Amino acid sequence: MIDAGECDSSAINDVVVFQNFIDDVLNAIEMVKIGDLNIVWCNTNDPNKVGYSIYQLLQDSNISAHFCPVDRNSCYMDIFSCKEYSEETVKEIFVKYFNPKKIHCQTIERKID
Repeated sequence: MIDAGECDSSAINDVVVFQNFIDDVLNAIEMVKIGDLNIVWCNTNDPNKVGYSIYQLLQDSNISAHFCPVDRNSCYMDIFSCKEYSEETVKEIFVKYFNPKKIHCQTIERKID
């Protein structure tokens, strides 16, 4: 999971940037898309949270993100995956595309005991 603030305002409002970002991430972590990237402008119940949401279905699960230009140019992204990947690689690519001034990353390993 990535929570980021004070991202580049033009990048978090650019559908071409979203597509290029997803393509670069998937190439780097060797995951395969199923279908096209879904990009939707979301009006929310909270006017501070309006922005683009993106969703990419993967062979190994999915990537979703929501970009909030009104709320400090923030972004919240999750990669849910059955396949292991480098979290640091994803973070580096995220920073390259969205240039956040604040970033928090967290990984949760799922397992059934």
